[in-house]
Amino acid sequence: MDSTLNIPQNVGDLLDLFENAPCGYISAGSDGRIMLANKTMSSWLGISTDKIVGRKFIDFLTMPGKIFFETHFAPLLTMQGAFNEVALDMLKSDGTRLPVLVNAVARLADDGSVSFIRMTIFNATDRRRY
Repeated sequence: MDSTLNIPQNVGDLLDLFENAPCGYISAGSDGRIMLANKTMSSWLGISTDKIVGRKFIDFLTMPGKIFFETHFAPLLTMQGAFNEVALDMLKSDGTRLPVLVNAVARLADDGSVSFIRMTIFNATDRRRY
């Protein structure tokens, strides 16, 4: 069996994979401000990516989610550098809730400081129905 990776030869293929993934991707700076969001995340929230960039992830959470995130998961991210499968509700542009599962990992610079935070967000609407 050939163990070589089939890496796309073209940057456009990688960009398409990022933008149209079945999950939302967000990259935030060490200050928590979103630097990059994919089209999937944008379409789920009903907000253009340029209106997501510059805001903080917490800005898109319901009030209970904001409190839960600030008291439990922001400290966990600081202490351990990651968290997995956190159930939260995000607010869509029309005011309805989007149930999600969030994974986050801090990517560190050579000096050990946080370079950026990568978040992978899964739409949990169908899971919560059951």
